[in-house]
Amino acid sequence: MVDIRFEYMGTTYRLTADEFQWIVQKYRGVDPKDGREMWRPCGYYATLTSGLLDLCERRTREMDAKTFARLQVNIERSLDQLVDALGHTDIPSLLRLEANESRER
Repeated sequence: MVDIRFEYMGTTYRLTADEFQWIVQKYRGVDPKDGREMWRPCGYYATLTSGLLDLCERRTREMDAKTFARLQVNIERSLDQLVDALGHTDIPSLLRLEANESRER
């Protein structure tokens, strides 16, 4: 099973999957009762790309922007930070695999 963790804009996320979908989860802490890690689903996605882009868009919406120019800066910042975060994981190779599979269809 896929279980890739990465830091993005000061928050820990986990990418996982089941047989039907990709799942992006946000770290919530440790359960004080049993010591297990707690994760909250951010969303369920048919493709890895759609899940990661949604995560980037979510983080961009959380940033303060009063003008389109500032929004553009925030989008670029979110994308840059996501690329940096994913550079230390196996996600870039998974994205290439997903792209190749979609081309074969």
